[in-house]
Amino acid sequence: MQSPSARADLNPPLTLNHPLGSDIANGTLHLADQDGGTSEEDPSVAVVRQFDLKTGTPVGRIRIEDAPSASPTASAATGRAASWSSTTATTRY
Repeated sequence: MQSPSARADLNPPLTLNHPLGSDIANGTLHLADQDGGTSEEDPSVAVVRQFDLKTGTPVGRIRIEDAPSASPTASAATGRAASWSSTTATTRY
């Protein structure tokens, strides 16, 4: 277990706050997660984090600003990440 400051020092940084679902496409693990939500001044924002399946290295993230959570997540064969909540459905590339 690493503290948030220790995770931030990793290159690239590793962040997992509240993993909710995952999918694999084209050698990439897409993981539904969320940022924020720690106070009323820090609203929850959905994010799909992406990891190289062979190395486990974080390779990207897709923030979905208009969705407070992203669960579940699905990836098309093209590598597009799609996630949805009770109020929104979004596809990001």
